[in-house]
Amino acid sequence: AQGLDPTFGRKVWRKAMHPHNLGAKRPSSQEATMALRTVHFATNRMYDPLRLRFGVKPEAGEAPLWSGFAVCHPAPSPLVDGRLRSFDVARPESPEQGLAETLADWIGAAANDELPLLFVHGFNFLFEDALVRAADVAAWLERGEGAPRIRPLLFSWPSNGLGTLAAYHDDRADAAGAAPSLARLLREAAKQRAKQNVKEERRPVLLAHSMGVFALRCAVQALGPEPPRGLFRHAFVMAGDDRTDLFAEPGASDSAAGLRPLAEMADGVTVGFNRTDGVVWLVSGTIHQEERLGAAGPKPREQLPKNVAAVDYSMAAAKPPPWVEQTVPNGEAEMNWQAHQYYRNNAAVRADMLAAIAAGGAQVAGRRKGKSDPAAGVREDPACWYPKA
Repeated sequence: AQGLDPTFGRKVWRKAMHPHNLGAKRPSSQEATMALRTVHFATNRMYDPLRLRFGVKPEAGEAPLWSGFAVCHPAPSPLVDGRLRSFDVARPESPEQGLAETLADWIGAAANDELPLLFVHGFNFLFEDALVRAADVAAWLERGEGAPRIRPLLFSWPSNGLGTLAAYHDDRADAAGAAPSLARLLREAAKQRAKQNVKEERRPVLLAHSMGVFALRCAVQALGPEPPRGLFRHAFVMAGDDRTDLFAEPGASDSAAGLRPLAEMADGVTVGFNRTDGVVWLVSGTIHQEERLGAAGPKPREQLPKNVAAVDYSMAAAKPPPWVEQTVPNGEAEMNWQAHQYYRNNAAVRADMLAAIAAGGAQVAGRRKGKSDPAAGVREDPACWYPKA
């Protein structure tokens, strides 16, 4: 990575003093009504205790993890200045104990009928950007019909927060390098879940997006032959910036079967893709000169584990407002907003995700298998699932 972000001064840390490590409090019920969200976090970013911030380099050590919680305002826009109110590192003098306490609190939210959600972000995120995005994803899902309250846990790997080609390659290296830390987080989350009597319908849910799918794949590979089985009620692998063979049987590629153990870690798995997602099929596809999971879906389809569904969101993602909750936010590119970020702004996709969470590993209500009819101009894949229109 390229060191601590030189533009951080224009971000949220403009004050000489900050509540972080000075007694930052969890939001009161009154604050909660003002749309403030609590986001738990775990990260392998380098921590600067003097400047009270996380940078864009990885922390030294074997599988390092800092953890804690943040309070922020959700925002769909990438312009997040002022949205992060505070964050608090759990026991900076003892990160191991801090991680256990953070995970216990996150898993424990299920006792209050909240759904623990683990979110792994993609390319081009600073730490505070990722926290606000996690808050926004939780708030967006909660606005769906019949949605549970959601308690997000962000895993933030040391992305540079830059959108250049050089930064893309740098981010990819850092996403891969975060594998031991994310693998450790998964193991520790499984231990905490085993300690608590969590209702089946409130077991954690996993959501990885874009390059976060690559980070997750590397972490699952780092888990080895004994992944934490049954950790998640459902796992969402959305708009993945990785190869198409992640759920295939083991093969010659170093990515083949890289996410196949997820079928054991979760009751059900949704692999969401959009054939018109230009971020992955055009940009990433051109960089890597091969098909990408987020545009082509998992292949070969016949090798998918029974509880892994290839879900084609192409038609849903192509719908204009009101299906897409709002017009393109300020500072956002339309190709990215509608075609790549559909998991957090498209009502049809949200309804399908909520149905999948409710189903766990059972058949998802509203989904149907593809029915290809070239004569009628319909070219659906019979091996894929399609959400309710």
